[in-house]
Amino acid sequence: MSDQTPAPSAFEQATMSQATGTLKLILAAGGMWLVNHGYLDQGSETEIAGGLAALAVAWIWVLWSRRRNGVLKAAAHALDGNGVIVTDQATADKLPGNVVGSLDAASRVPGVSAR
Repeated sequence: MSDQTPAPSAFEQATMSQATGTLKLILAAGGMWLVNHGYLDQGSETEIAGGLAALAVAWIWVLWSRRRNGVLKAAAHALDGNGVIVTDQATADKLPGNVVGSLDAASRVPGVSAR
């Protein structure tokens, strides 16, 4: 069993890149305003913007990975066909084949033995 987080899709990478770029521009503009008005020096502005950008990207990733069924999708991918996840039927219908709605359905998944 793998304990690695699945790699983000091309769409997720593009979306994260766009969000990061937009965030950097907003922070740079705000920092420039503070430097122009004498509230900060250039070095402090860069450090603060970098720290805020790192926190914001981490926060966005937490929200994205914890979206509805995101944890189940990641767990199903991590099992890589070596196990099943049993959940309610409505959720199972939306997720990969190793996420099922009952113990009976779990016993019918190829390569999985009843334990």
